[in-house]
Amino acid sequence: KTQALDANCDGTADTTFAKTAVTAKPSECVIYRITATNNFTTKDLTSVVISDAASNWSAKATYVTGSIKDSASGTTTAPGTTAISSPLTIAANGGTGWLQFAIKINQ
Repeated sequence: KTQALDANCDGTADTTFAKTAVTAKPSECVIYRITATNNFTTKDLTSVVISDAASNWSAKATYVTGSIKDSASGTTTAPGTTAISSPLTIAANGGTGWLQFAIKINQ
């Protein structure tokens, strides 16, 4: 799971996605990206679903409506209790798939 600051909450990361902490003020946004990597050398992974429990961030932030997307441009599920990607196919030998969404820091 990586994160980037989106100070204007415009859907564009202002910083590079990183695993380190992001400092965001109230009313600023943070974009999360959860990436899965396939380390099998010859087997593609199919029907992979990436999810994130809202309880990881909901005490101090609110989901930004419409911000959820995944690497397959599939049908995602916005967080109520969990943010969920569409079923992804991840290619062998280092292929990746991701789920991304934004949260807005509460006052």
